[in-house]
Amino acid sequence: MLKEICRSIAADEFRHYKLFYTYLVRYLEAEKIGAFGRFLGGSLAHRGSEDDELAFAYYAANHPADAPYERKRSFAPI
Repeated sequence: MLKEICRSIAADEFRHYKLFYTYLVRYLEAEKIGAFGRFLGGSLAHRGSEDDELAFAYYAANHPADAPYERKRSFAPI
């Protein structure tokens, strides 16, 4: 039973990825964004994550729900 559920989830995730990839290719062809443009876009997106969003996501996944989040302890800017 668990194997069937896992296979179903994996197949569903594959369909999501396939749909995403299809639209990604279509978008890249329409916008004519080359490798450098994609690199630049990714770099700028990464710089936009300077807030503690990633630190809080890590904290939420790895600490008890009743433990308070302390930004200064969990977040170290790059």
